[in-house]
Amino acid sequence: MIGKQSILFHNPPYIIGASSIAGKKEGEGPLGHLFDTVWEDPLLGQDTWEDAESEFMRQAAEKAIQKAGLS
Repeated sequence: MIGKQSILFHNPPYIIGASSIAGKKEGEGPLGHLFDTVWEDPLLGQDTWEDAESEFMRQAAEKAIQKAGLS
């Protein structure tokens, strides 16, 4: 521990995979070609915005794991 809310890793973590999932509006923007997946349906077939956000996160995590070669 460095402080009350900070820790020091002996072996620092590093990023080995990343992914981005976007909705239609983001996909139509100037960075649209950079997203791994662009969905037309902003709710991804879910009943609520919160459920859709959870699904976006799940898909992004799954894709990042695949891109890192860990699946």
